[in-house]
This record gives sequence, structure tokens and C-alpha cells, in this order.
Amino acid sequence: MSGYQLHNTLNSKTEVCYEPYVYNEPLFLRTNNDYIQYHFYWINVEQNEAHAHVAYSVVDNIAYSPHKLPFGGIEVSRKLSEDNITEFLQEVEQALKDSGITGIRLHQAPSAYFDHGTVSKSLLNEGYEVIQHRVFHFIEVNESGLFHRMHKMEQRKIKKCIDAGAEFKELKKSKKVQAFEWIDRFRTLGYKPPSMTWTDLTDVNKRNPKMYKVFGVFMDGHMLAATVVVIVNKKIAYHFMPASHVDFQDYRKFSPMVFLVENLYKWCQENSIVTLDLGTSYVEMKMKTSLAQFKENIGGKPSEALSWQKTLTS
Repeated sequence: MSGYQLHNTLNSKTEVCYEPYVYNEPLFLRTNNDYIQYHFYWINVEQNEAHAHVAYSVVDNIAYSPHKLPFGGIEVSRKLSEDNITEFLQEVEQALKDSGITGIRLHQAPSAYFDHGTVSKSLLNEGYEVIQHRVFHFIEVNESGLFHRMHKMEQRKIKKCIDAGAEFKELKKSKKVQAFEWIDRFRTLGYKPPSMTWTDLTDVNKRNPKMYKVFGVFMDGHMLAATVVVIVNKKIAYHFMPASHVDFQDYRKFSPMVFLVENLYKWCQENSIVTLDLGTSYVEMKMKTSLAQFKENIGGKPSEALSWQKTLTS
């Protein structure tokens, strides 16, 4: 026996030894969708420690981790061996089969979040197949500034914003809600409709107020750029829904989004965030090369995220 047991709930006295992601938390998932949900925790009963977790939302007898979110997948402690993870997968699969589930789809977090090498080996050994390779871009946050990691063209844009008196602000309370609507409008006008409506974001924000932060860039009293940032956990922030003001042609020369990211990086430094996730660069399931290049110009590095699936047989 490995000393591990599969549990459906987490005791408040159990120490969590993996890095949790907000997308997998029971409270968030209850507000995200109304589907049947399963949580599985891999507990070392002798030490009262949780070393793995996976959350599923079930649609048409398929268990998704996650459903219509950037990623979910298996969260594991670095203490787990390949055999430990394999045993966890086997126990979870049996529990899902017993509940009538016929298939599993897992969307793992980007490798910048965690080295999934051991998890991938276990998934392959258990008969899972890779169905998607996605590329995210991220910025490593450390004691050094971001400015000197940027392309000189982007550096000039930041200097223009500073010279013109641009300001970076966090928006709170009613201004936060107004910004959700603003972002929805200008992403739609720019042919980049948001993955969540401002009404949905406002509702989720009421239930999970610490999950979303909103920041904006202002000049001459106008908001020229804004973003919704998801606090994935204590170490990771996701630059989730950026938008810029497409109506103000006279201000486009300032490229306020570059100024926003540079100041968002500083905010991460001040709040002990070590990874700033810039998200994917896909439009209609195809990589938009120009967007990926822009992210690299402002200091982003590529990071792969794998999606897996398996059919469960009785």
C-alpha cells in the first residue's frame, strides 16, 4: 500500500502540498457552471497531507477539467513519484466509471506554472492521448525590471506614454464594474469578443471578489487601455482580458497596452507574483503570429500546455 487514499472533499486540517489553481477550486466552479462536479484529492493519511487534486465538470457523460476555462487539470505535489500519480489516476478513473462517466478530457496548465513531465509520463502510461498542444506566453517576474527585456520599439512606446502623462491605476468597486463593460465594448469593436460577457464577469466578481483585479491606463481623463487580471494563486497572475480604446485615433501612437503591461509587471513585483501569464495567441483555433510576436517583444516567453483525453471502458 502507498499510504494514499482517494477523497472527494478536503478536510480543513489537511495540509495542501500542491500549488492550487483558482479554476479548480470548489467555490469558483460552483459559480462557474451548473454541471455535475467531482473533486478528487489524493491524501497521505499518515501525514494528513493532500498531494494531488483534480476537478471535473460533467457534460454528456464526459468529465472535463475544466469546462470552458483556460486550464484545469491535475495539480500535484513535487513529492509524488510517477507510480504515486499513476495510482491516483487509476483510482480517479474507477470512481468516474462507477458514476457512469464514459470519457475524460484534461487541459493541463502551462509548463511555466509547473513542470508536468512526470504527470505526462503517467498519463501516457495510462492510455491518455494528447489532443492539443497550446502555446501560452508568460513573463517571469523577478527583482529586475521588465523595460530592458523589451524590444527597443516597445521601450520607445513606454517613454512616449510617460512623457504624455499616462497613469496606471487599479480600478475598484463601481469603477471595476464599469471597466468590465468598457472592455466588453472595445473588444467587440476590435473584433476580439470577450470569452465572458461583462454581465457574467460582474456576477462572478460579486461571488469571488478577490479573484479578479482590473487595471487601466489613463491620459487626459480618458481610459485608453484596460485589462482584467485573474489571480490564479498567490504566485501567478493571468492577464486575462486586455482591451484598448479603438475610437481615439489620436492616442493610438502611444500604444497604451505596452505601458499597461510594464506597470502590471511592477504591480506583480510589489505583490510577490512570480509569473505573469499573457495567455494564448489563438484566433478561431489558429495561432495569430503577430500577436505572439508582440508578446515576445514585450518580454514574454512561450510555454506549452497539453490537453489530453481518454475513453473509459467498462
